[in-house]
Amino acid sequence: IGLMPWSVLAGGALTGKYLGGEVPEGSRQALFPKYMRRFFEGKLETHIKGYEFLAAHCGVSLATLAIAFCRSRWFVDGNGSCIIGATKMNQLRENIDAYKVELSDEVLESIDELYVSGRDLSQAL
Repeated sequence: IGLMPWSVLAGGALTGKYLGGEVPEGSRQALFPKYMRRFFEGKLETHIKGYEFLAAHCGVSLATLAIAFCRSRWFVDGNGSCIIGATKMNQLRENIDAYKVELSDEVLESIDELYVSGRDLSQAL
């Protein structure tokens, strides 16, 4: 039985659009300020910037890196999927295109190192 992780972009945090305290007009954070606040507090921006740097090194967007990572997990790949929540057509295209991306073992190890160096993004203080 596969797993279907939801909110693989951490409420939009793993798109990079909220870095620097930006809240784009019409975004979920603008419409629902308390929505998934745990992804926008504490030291998380530093860690998200690390993932963004890695994504740029790979030549993909932060969102693509996040979706490709979730897809790479043994409990998702093959008999599961990732639930995406795009609100605009360009986001949907990017999310679907992320399914074509295969991350190397080196990139997956770098993601693990970034994760371990920080903390669980869903458990911000």
